[in-house]
Amino acid sequence: LEKNIQASNFEVYIMKIAEAFSGYKFYLPAFLDFRGRNYRYGPFHFHECDLVRSLILFAECDDSPAHTKNNDTTNPDLNSIIVRNFGISSAFHLRKCKSYNDAIEIWDSQTSYMEDPSFISGDIFKHVNRARHPFQYLSACVTWVVTLKYETDGLHAIHAYFPRCLSKCISDIELPFVGC
Repeated sequence: LEKNIQASNFEVYIMKIAEAFSGYKFYLPAFLDFRGRNYRYGPFHFHECDLVRSLILFAECDDSPAHTKNNDTTNPDLNSIIVRNFGISSAFHLRKCKSYNDAIEIWDSQTSYMEDPSFISGDIFKHVNRARHPFQYLSACVTWVVTLKYETDGLHAIHAYFPRCLSKCISDIELPFVGC
């Protein structure tokens, strides 16, 4: 009974927040598992801290990196915006950044390193060991390299083929032999 009361109080609280923010546009984060699938979905599956994080980002500012309209695939600027946002989020997996501009600088410096052909063959594991979130950063690096190698349209590769990119690129990596 206590659990049901707590759950219904949380749902009522969500309804009150939804009513208070009626008319505003704000970002609700999507949580992806290691296969790139959404594993927390629906309005009542958000934890309190996730809800607070999403409400911080609800500003109606067009120059915010968090604000993109992802439903218009004919816009030529949209591809660069999505790739920029992908780079920003990837930089935060590499190390802590004080601002979005710092994250952009970090990602720009990393992309030149990742374009080197030796990066994907074995250097990737040395590089990823320094990351703050190694697995998330590894998947970002692999997605970026596969986008450069196999796809001409980054928007198409990043959004439609993320799980395929990871499996295709991991199968191309030649792991160095470490003898006893």
